[in-house]
Amino acid sequence: MDLFDEAGEWIGVVESDGWLIDGVDTDVVLGPEGWLEDFAGSWIAFRVNQGALAIEHLAGPPSVDPARADAVAAAFEAVAEHQRFQAYGADEPVDVWRSELSTVLQEAILREGPLFAGEPVSASGTSWMRPGSDSSSRGSCPPTSIQRSSPQRSPNAGPWHDGGVDADAVLGARMLLGAMSLHADGDPDAFGATTDEREMAPALFAGLLQREPITRIVGYECADGNACDRALGFAQAIAAAFGDDPHIWGPDWLAAHCHLVLGDVDAAAELLDGMPSEITCLPVLVDRAMVAADRSRALEAHRLLSEAERQVEDLSEFSLLSYRYRQLVSDLFDEVDVWATNTPPAAARRNDRCPCGSGRKYKVCHLGRELHPIEERSAWLYQKMTRFARTGERDEIHTLAPVMVDAMGSPQSWDSLVDAPFIVDIVLHEGGAGAAIPRRPTGHTP
Repeated sequence: MDLFDEAGEWIGVVESDGWLIDGVDTDVVLGPEGWLEDFAGSWIAFRVNQGALAIEHLAGPPSVDPARADAVAAAFEAVAEHQRFQAYGADEPVDVWRSELSTVLQEAILREGPLFAGEPVSASGTSWMRPGSDSSSRGSCPPTSIQRSSPQRSPNAGPWHDGGVDADAVLGARMLLGAMSLHADGDPDAFGATTDEREMAPALFAGLLQREPITRIVGYECADGNACDRALGFAQAIAAAFGDDPHIWGPDWLAAHCHLVLGDVDAAAELLDGMPSEITCLPVLVDRAMVAADRSRALEAHRLLSEAERQVEDLSEFSLLSYRYRQLVSDLFDEVDVWATNTPPAAARRNDRCPCGSGRKYKVCHLGRELHPIEERSAWLYQKMTRFARTGERDEIHTLAPVMVDAMGSPQSWDSLVDAPFIVDIVLHEGGAGAAIPRRPTGHTP
């Protein structure tokens, strides 16, 4: 997140990370070199301003509103979950009550909205959840608990800030993500509390899913297996309300995206193939490129990624959302480029029967879609398995890396280990993730 000083001058970027400090997994906040030197020995405050952080001096410790403190304490009691926690290197686990801070604050706002109110907007009945794909927190959001920024940029955009996301898109995305969470939990009010609301909800959600900024947000949030498990049924429920209407493609895209993250490429391909080809929003391009890569269609994937790259270049660099898509496009380019630029020779003359046995002429069947020899494609297959593991098995990778770091006694090795092929190989083979990748029916390319 961008950081500014009291005079409004840009200082640099603040980011969070997890470090092992004295063997303890510790959350740390990192800023530019020397960013706190001028504040040594004093109290400071960070204030959100247009999606960025502003840092300022305080004369003393901030005052705490007792009513707000009581509301937060009561919220913690309501949402905290019992867990047994064992620190690395410790002999015995301990019993703790834990909850994410964002979940506690959301519960406090739901219970005592006016205590935390800013400028209200009309959002009665809107479902919401925090930006974060692993959250199951949800509820009905009272009008007083949402603030709108001025001008269009939303101070609540979080990781979506400067990813081409305005205040209306933030509200729309939160409605969708909240409804997804309610639906995944079996809440009957996921599509509304009344018959009229439930009848209108599919059209509302489908329309939101087809707004490009919201599509980018939803694609960003549904980036791992846990989130996509929760979102898939929601997408299918909306799609079922419209049948085969070609104008309503948003729910099909979300279902395809979830299938793709979960490793079912065939199901994703069937849905994406059925969508109009002129849809060129960034998440659709990226997902189509992934399907093309998984079908070993390197030239098609390369073309789609070239268009996606042009769109990514128009997004600000200072956004987690932009970074996510930039990284996806870059990683896929690295995977397919060598296969797209080193095409295999033609298998027949243009007007000959295609060797695949389809009965069609080669020029209309497989010309330009030839596959590399299987002994070469085996290397590409392993690249695809690695990509699947880094997406669908991310939690396992991030669980295994600290164990390895602890065994090595080298906390500084975490960053290099979590990105190393060694950890992924263990997850794929010893962990069994490779065997869990869905196998395609006979006739599909690996």
